[in-house]
Amino acid sequence: MRWARRGASALAFTFSSHCGTVLFTAPEGEGGAEPSSVGVVSPSSIARLAPDCFEGAQPIVFISNRVGPVEWQLFSMAADGGETTNISRGHFRGPVWAPDGRSIAFRYHFVVDRQTDFASEVGVMAVDGGQRVTLVTEPSGKAARLSSYRSLDVPSWSADGELIAFASQRGVAEGQFRAWVVPRYGGELRLLLPDFGAEHAWPSFSPTPEASEQIAVVSRAESAVGWIGGDIWVGDATRSGSLRNVTLGRVSSPEAPRWSPDGQRLAFSAESAAGDAASREIYVLALDSGDLTRVTSDATADVHAAWSPDGSALLVSSAREQEGGGGRIAGEEVGLWLVPLDAPELATPITPGAGGHAMGDWLWMDGCSR
Repeated sequence: MRWARRGASALAFTFSSHCGTVLFTAPEGEGGAEPSSVGVVSPSSIARLAPDCFEGAQPIVFISNRVGPVEWQLFSMAADGGETTNISRGHFRGPVWAPDGRSIAFRYHFVVDRQTDFASEVGVMAVDGGQRVTLVTEPSGKAARLSSYRSLDVPSWSADGELIAFASQRGVAEGQFRAWVVPRYGGELRLLLPDFGAEHAWPSFSPTPEASEQIAVVSRAESAVGWIGGDIWVGDATRSGSLRNVTLGRVSSPEAPRWSPDGQRLAFSAESAAGDAASREIYVLALDSGDLTRVTSDATADVHAAWSPDGSALLVSSAREQEGGGGRIAGEEVGLWLVPLDAPELATPITPGAGGHAMGDWLWMDGCSR
């Protein structure tokens, strides 16, 4: 596979890889069909993607409904915005680059009964949308809510690219989420941190090889009035007892922690006004010192922060106003904004006003560097 520059910022590519088998290929277009309740593929059934590396600067992958209000399709674009490439149609959430840049993990939703019943899958595809494979099929009702782009939808790759973590209600009490992992090439699911907390979600592996077993999760406590609060915990994924609370009640309802490229910081969203989902802002936590910094302050929902390759900026899904307006997702206008950490007030939109754009992920590697 080769990426080539077209003009100042566009990306185009041709793709070549070993032949493989696509299992449980999701239907395209509106709606879709209900997948089977068990969707785990065997390792021997999947050819290991081994395309050539691409040429050019690190691209961004994201979801958008720019081609219609119903489908949230998968796109890629250059880091400075501009012309985009449509990778795949359907109802996507949470695309994330593999550590080696050779594939994309994602969530995909199926509408089973028009906004009242739904199912989803965790899958992997080649960067051009080919060789798409479903690793896990969530039974109806066990996935995150279809209507919310702040839902528990973002998978996480282990540093070596061998495991993918995700949140699910499978095998636990109704309404409770736990973190699970599935092998990159298919195989048995495994409950992650089985002895930790009553509920935990948003699993996020450290990206650094030297800390490959480190993971961040959000854990909430149960009270007489239901599930409340929440904190981010960090520790060794193989030892539940090693996890430590790193937010210590300093933020309200944190979500989607993402590690910086050097593994020293976490970016996440939290409510600046407790109980007000529209007040979500982006925060950055330094893990060594515990210093907590509120990055955005724009009185609109800012969520799903992804780090730039050099760790100097964040790619944020934001409901803030932009020229030309924006598409709506979960009842809010949303677009992708580039937020420099040293001057967050200079945040700039990198997606056009027409259509909604959200849940971007930025590839950290460049060309054939790995």
